[in-house]
Amino acid sequence: KRGMEAPSSLPPSLRNGQRNQRTTTSAEIVTEVRNGPQDQYQDYQDKIQQENRRKIENLVPQQEDRQHNQQQTRQASEAQPIPMNTPARQSLPDIMHLEAIPGKGLGVITDKPIAKGDLVGDYKGELMTLEEKDRRYLESLAHTRTPEDDAWLQSRLDRGQAATGTYLYGIAIPDPRHGIGKPKGHIFVDAEDEYCSLWTRFINHASPPNDNLRPQSLHVSWDGNPRVWFMAKRDIEAGEELTFNYGEDYWLEGD
Repeated sequence: KRGMEAPSSLPPSLRNGQRNQRTTTSAEIVTEVRNGPQDQYQDYQDKIQQENRRKIENLVPQQEDRQHNQQQTRQASEAQPIPMNTPARQSLPDIMHLEAIPGKGLGVITDKPIAKGDLVGDYKGELMTLEEKDRRYLESLAHTRTPEDDAWLQSRLDRGQAATGTYLYGIAIPDPRHGIGKPKGHIFVDAEDEYCSLWTRFINHASPPNDNLRPQSLHVSWDGNPRVWFMAKRDIEAGEELTFNYGEDYWLEGD
């Protein structure tokens, strides 16, 4: 095709032993010497390889700088202290600390071993009936919210607390006629508000057998209130993240 045919001889600048002063591209070099003497062709092949090596060598420091900057960013992020400015965070035991867990947010790390069967902590928060929970968290029932529900939500927002409904722990209320198999209702512990909960709200999910805590619950404890607490289901090493299985009811379709 026109414009694609190789020249029959070297251009004048090369025939006369002169080099163009402008920078030539690899494609131009190949075109100019394609039909020239073999040794001259080899010289320009070497020049092309040197040009490509120089480009690669220039890229390596850029990649290293980019990786170094990314590493510094990660280290700076990890070095940022986690604010401990709410009652939930301040309730954290001395043998534990909060840590940013990739893909999870904050998590709880134990700094000392925990023996199997040890009581690890209580899960506390606002108590809600099933009706209260649904009115406050389901948009389909937003029209049924009471002035108390609106004040509750505004209080959360004023204190920088979210209202997602993802920190609810349901406790079955047994029916005396049927037992726990057919409960007559549920009561919910909502630990989302960090001003009404404890450090256990930061415990993340892990599926068995990777979970290391087992939740226990009573609809009426010794003080007359519902209680949720965590026991170590196995020996836990220092440096491990504390986790428990959230259960199938927690996950929405697609999670």
